[in-house]
Amino acid sequence: MKQTGKGKLVMAGLWTEVCLSMAVLSALAAGHEVYIVTDASGGGSNEGHERAVQRMVQAGARPLTTAVYISELQRDWAREDTAADVAKLFAQYGGGFGQGLRWEWQLLSLKEGTR
Repeated sequence: MKQTGKGKLVMAGLWTEVCLSMAVLSALAAGHEVYIVTDASGGGSNEGHERAVQRMVQAGARPLTTAVYISELQRDWAREDTAADVAKLFAQYGGGFGQGLRWEWQLLSLKEGTR
């Protein structure tokens, strides 16, 4: 937390160019440290999305993806209170990484959602 008492914000928006950009630029101006989840936001076009992300980064926002954010929250698979839920989340929505988890569970004859 900065001396201003402002904290970190993690943000995503329906339209990157409008919903997300305006909120992020305002939060940055207010002194917040802002992280933008780029793959959880979408633009009216690829070009619009990319230019909006670039603008927010130029203003000081820090881009990350959903997988990065969830992984940073989990930190370590030894945190068993959340590990199974995070593994299931990745398996269901994690694309190639999720498929890799399912393959590993099958290969090792593990119950789905375990490590």
